[in-house]
Amino acid sequence: DFGKPTEADLATADPANVIDIDALGTNQFQAKEFTAAPGVLRINFIRKGGSHRLKIKDPRFNWFDLAVNAGTQQSGDIIAEPGKYYVFCPIPGHEEAGMFANIVVK
Repeated sequence: DFGKPTEADLATADPANVIDIDALGTNQFQAKEFTAAPGVLRINFIRKGGSHRLKIKDPRFNWFDLAVNAGTQQSGDIIAEPGKYYVFCPIPGHEEAGMFANIVVK
C-alpha cells in the first residue's frame, strides 16, 4: 500500500517524528496545521470528546483510518514525503463543522 511503512521502515524511524491530533467534542481539531519531518510519521489521534475518525484525503491513503470514542486514542504510521496532507473526520457533518487540518511535511 502506498505510504504504508514496512517493518524495516519502522525499525529505523525517528521516534521524535510524531504529531498528536486531538479530536475535540466541538467537531474540531486543536489546530488547523501540523508540521512534521519527511520519513515515517506517527500520528496519535486522541479523543477529547465525541466519537471521531481520522482519514487522509488522498486516494492513495485509503488504507489509513483511525477511530476514537469514549476516552480512547489510536495511532498510525505513514511514510510522509514533503508536501501537504489534508486530514479530516469523515463522519457526516464533522468535516463541514471544521474537523479538518493540514499536515505540512518539510
